[in-house]
Amino acid sequence: MLPNVISKWDRIFTGSSMLFTAFMLYQYFHYWVNPHKEDGETIYTLVIMIAFEFIMVHAGTFMTAFNNWKALLFFALFYSGFVFAFNSFVSDDVVFYSYLLMVLNRMRYAFVNVPKKTAQRIMGYSALWAICYFFSLMINAIASSKIPQFALTDSFLSQSNYRSFVKIGGLFTDEPKVAMSTGVMYFGSMLFWQILISIHSVRHPEKYQ
Repeated sequence: MLPNVISKWDRIFTGSSMLFTAFMLYQYFHYWVNPHKEDGETIYTLVIMIAFEFIMVHAGTFMTAFNNWKALLFFALFYSGFVFAFNSFVSDDVVFYSYLLMVLNRMRYAFVNVPKKTAQRIMGYSALWAICYFFSLMINAIASSKIPQFALTDSFLSQSNYRSFVKIGGLFTDEPKVAMSTGVMYFGSMLFWQILISIHSVRHPEKYQ
């Protein structure tokens, strides 16, 4: 009975995930193209979040591969060190809560036997998101000099006091346009695949049961 309930709730999780992806895509595009001068800290938080996504895709993939609560607990504790490190770079706990939600999302399958197709689909999603992230990261890192600044000019970064919030160096923090571009490409590609998979699941429901 419990696996059936979780399978039904899985549709809600899938829909919610798509809405969250669309929201994050909008956030990165908006603060890249049309931020306000009081948004310096928000821009820095988004920069840290897309950098932290490196840990999220790693943790998510490993946790999906081991559908066992002991293995999930081990990986959750192992990656928590990275979580607290990244969380120290921002003024609020957005990194910590993002990781906590991801862990809870993965843990929902740890204590029950889910259908094989469901388990394979979840693992496929995690692998696909990891591929989307690494391609987005590599493309933007290589082409960083060609990425348009849009609103994130040196003048704007100075007016918004962006530099005063930065606690760590690196390509993303030094050039926030690269982080914003990576976020747009990453969440944009994720949303594309989520829509494509949703359409396929409607047309071929027997492959997703």
